[in-house]
Amino acid sequence: MSNRQARREANRRSRSKAAGQRSSGPGGPPGNGWGPLEFIKSPFVIGAAALAVALFGIVIFLSVTSEDEGAVTADALAIAHENFPSELADGFAVGDPDAPIQLEMYEDFQCPFCLRYSIEDEPTIMEEYVKTGKVRMIFRNLPILGTESVLAAVGGLCAAQQDAFWDYQNALFSLQAAAGQGTAERLNVGRFTESALSDIAVDLGMERAEFESCQADPATLELVLQDQATATSLGLQGTPSFVFNGVPGAGASGPQGWIDLLDSLLEALGESDQPAATEAPSGDSGPAAPTVDPSAPTAEPTEDVGPTAPTAEPTAE
Repeated sequence: MSNRQARREANRRSRSKAAGQRSSGPGGPPGNGWGPLEFIKSPFVIGAAALAVALFGIVIFLSVTSEDEGAVTADALAIAHENFPSELADGFAVGDPDAPIQLEMYEDFQCPFCLRYSIEDEPTIMEEYVKTGKVRMIFRNLPILGTESVLAAVGGLCAAQQDAFWDYQNALFSLQAAAGQGTAERLNVGRFTESALSDIAVDLGMERAEFESCQADPATLELVLQDQATATSLGLQGTPSFVFNGVPGAGASGPQGWIDLLDSLLEALGESDQPAATEAPSGDSGPAAPTVDPSAPTAEPTEDVGPTAPTAEPTAE
């Protein structure tokens, strides 16, 4: 073999050895060509995979939790509706027309705060005050969250024409509860289209033709817009908003908050069931009782019932 041939053979062997090192597995530094198994075992890939699994688990957990909460809240609405005093219902109102407190509730069927109020607070007011003749509740439409809010308000009016407003109101809020609207708000996503609202009415035993004729009647929409315009002209900006005997006021936080609020109003109106305090001996009168304006509520607004604002005068029922 000549020297030239020997050099060629040496170069060939050197290139072959270098190629074998690039494809070698364990121990090869990054940039020297890991095999597929070594790449999968790398800390970066393992960490990314673990993160992906964790995130997927969180998504699944939140989804299941939301569904569970929706089922629970829908069940609560169903139980409350079973105890609804239908014999006291009249259109959008329920309770004694001569009740000392006339409580108007301006609501939007897409509003998550309205949903929470219906689940957490309204049953207590119904049991403790409406059924006992102390409060008359009146539902008012204030659709401020988009097209489906307006359509749902129209549907409520059409249900009232067939003497089924409170059944319909419960059905719409139950649908929202089951969909998780109380914790994951979604607006105008097809729950309250005209056809969906008509189907709900039929499920409740209403006549479809009459209901859909009402939906299509411009006069029905005009009634909704009248409520909305009156509320807007007086500064209503949020739902639910509350009006006590024609005076706007804040709602309360939770069932006990409503009990305290309504009891204080009844006491101010002279309608309290509590015995009058005995007169203190002269010379030790004790602290003076706070003065309560009979025309105005005393509770401060809270996050649980959403923003409140001055209200409109009641519209014709």
